Amino acid sequence: MRNRSRIGLAVALGASLLSATATQAQPVFGDTESIESLAANADLVFVGTLETFKDQADPDGHEAAIIVEDTLKVPRGECYTKLGARLPGPASLLTRWEGEPHRLLVFVKEEDPTAAVIDLADENLEVFTANLSVLRDRDLVIEAAREMVRETPVAVRRLQTFRLDAPRELLKGTRWETLDGLRVNVPVDDRLERRAIEALRSEDDFRRLEGIQALWYFKSDENVERLKPLLDDPASRFRPAEAGQYDGPGIRHYYIREEAYRTLTSWGVEVEPPVLREEVTPDKTLK
Repeated sequence: MRNRSRIGLAVALGASLLSATATQAQPVFGDTESIESLAANADLVFVGTLETFKDQADPDGHEAAIIVEDTLKVPRGECYTKLGARLPGPASLLTRWEGEPHRLLVFVKEEDPTAAVIDLADENLEVFTANLSVLRDRDLVIEAAREMVRETPVAVRRLQTFRLDAPRELLKGTRWETLDGLRVNVPVDDRLERRAIEALRSEDDFRRLEGIQALWYFKSDENVERLKPLLDDPASRFRPAEAGQYDGPGIRHYYIREEAYRTLTSWGVEVEPPVLREEVTPDKTLK
């Protein structure tokens, strides 16, 4: 086996898979990658342990050497026993990884100076899947990444992704519980299409909207027919002519109809334009 070093490839700590910006009195939302999107869009996926690193007090990270235990995805003909990487994050965490070897699942993109790392020894391990389930078992996390690598055609280097909003109930008891919402990046594949079709039948207005947006990637005669009934969807938002005056005149916006119409016309489907906006004087119950 060859021992090849790749200094300069940055690694993002598992905790940084979540990013959220807080603003006083405003909702706080986070973003994270599904294990499938990480695996599908990486050039290298491997399990290893941190051998050593240089504490450089560098905001861009620390150069480190990682001993490779198992490779899940490598370029054709390549084989590694050790890899060099630039690891961001506090030196204290890297020192802990170095002193008490932690198995790390690493995802590297050739063109991206920042890779992603999942600490498989984390007692609070939580990783989302494309089906919006949360994995907490390290072996299941590795197997999910391995399975995605197997499913992705060799000739496909990158997959399109789509952001799904995780249901609030899924965030309970997780590191994301305090957020107002979490978006999970998932591959655009058969799983997303099935989820989108199911969402079109939901009684939840937001899920129907998300379903239309996801279905945009899957043009077919069947999906055209699925979208047409949504041109009469009753969901709407009311914008009063004067701020706060919900019992006065304003505009009702049929946003789901608009999204369905936008998708159909982008597919080249000719349909009668639906009513998208109406001038109304709503009842106070809409307040």
